[in-house]
Amino acid sequence: MFRITLIAALMVLALPIRSQEALSLKQALDRTFSQNAQLRVQEMAVAAAKSGFDQARASWLPQLSVSYAYLATDDPLNAFGFRLQQGAIEASDFDPAQLNDPEVRTHATMALSLRQPVLNLDASKMRQAQKAASEAAEWQRLRTKEGLAFAVKKAYSDFQFLHQAKRAAVAAIAAYEAHEQLVRNYLEQGLAKRTDLLEVGIAANEVRNRILEIESNTANAGSLLSYLMGEESFKPYVPSDSLMASTLLAGEITTGGRSDLLAMEAGIAGLERLYEAEANDRWPRLNAFGEYRLYGEDPVGLGTGAFMAGIQLNWELFKGTQRTHGLRKRRFEIDKARTEMADAMQRARLDVQVLKGDCKQLEAEIAVRRSSTRLAAETKKILTDRFRQGLEKTVDVLRAEAVFLEAETLLYQAISEFNKRAYELEFITAKNTQK
Repeated sequence: MFRITLIAALMVLALPIRSQEALSLKQALDRTFSQNAQLRVQEMAVAAAKSGFDQARASWLPQLSVSYAYLATDDPLNAFGFRLQQGAIEASDFDPAQLNDPEVRTHATMALSLRQPVLNLDASKMRQAQKAASEAAEWQRLRTKEGLAFAVKKAYSDFQFLHQAKRAAVAAIAAYEAHEQLVRNYLEQGLAKRTDLLEVGIAANEVRNRILEIESNTANAGSLLSYLMGEESFKPYVPSDSLMASTLLAGEITTGGRSDLLAMEAGIAGLERLYEAEANDRWPRLNAFGEYRLYGEDPVGLGTGAFMAGIQLNWELFKGTQRTHGLRKRRFEIDKARTEMADAMQRARLDVQVLKGDCKQLEAEIAVRRSSTRLAAETKKILTDRFRQGLEKTVDVLRAEAVFLEAETLLYQAISEFNKRAYELEFITAKNTQK
């Protein structure tokens, strides 16, 4: 009778699962990497940083511009200059009366200007700073991806635990229902009391309440997974991967492995290049330039042309104390970033030490929980067999069911907690395989 009831309960549990979508950890990670909004934001940040580097690198390229102007004036100086640029000077233009009180003159000018940087030491360092910023953004994107992988693994581990806990609770309900039917039979034969039947019902209701709590937590865990995978609405999932202890992949904390530490390194390099750029601001800038202009009296009648070419040297010898204070501020920023990086590494080493201890403790706990579950299952079987023969009290078999359910649930919980600690250890030591 107990086996028939258990099989029927498991079949009932399987019915809604068929309407749910099976989800593996790999599928959850793939969907997260392709659809998560945080990762897309980081990808746009990387693209923006690379564009900034390309923009700074293009500062070495020549700059070409075209301008056009059409003017009218009776100002004596400008009126004579317009005539001179148009190549239209005649002897009558030197008449004092004409020079002092010219008629309105119109003048059209089109200019083609070329500027070529030759020597600009601070711009060179600025390009290097932009390159470091681009590298930092890329490392930060990778760290975001690793963080999302850790969050998905952690949520999936909770999802697995809740699914297994519900299966254990449903199996316990089936056992209680079988006991209830047996107690009813004993009650009809005068071999049991009414209180025995009530105790079975109370125990079954306690497990039913646990199932309701598990279902609520499962919905929350599923919603979190849906969010991480970038889905707009919650979908009912069931984990397709079995709950088992993962393999530790922990390493040592070095700046050559963790992408966030590499991002901090790149950020410090960028600050150092900015410092050098500001220090080089005290040196002169040398630029070459060329210009060709066309002049005419009519808006489109441009006939006379002239060019100008040369080099230009700019040197700001003194800017008060702005450079000194600016460099001092930048040096403080560099020292602050280096201190933060050293603290991050020290904190990571401490976290690794704590997590390794937690994993070692949980491994031992899992072994103890497995033994307790095995002993509880054997005890439950013996008491159940004796109860069917009328040799045990109802309270004893109910206690055995509760102990087995609790032992089984604690085993699943210990495995889930171990996996989450292992995933966190992988994340901290940059041994996350989902890159």
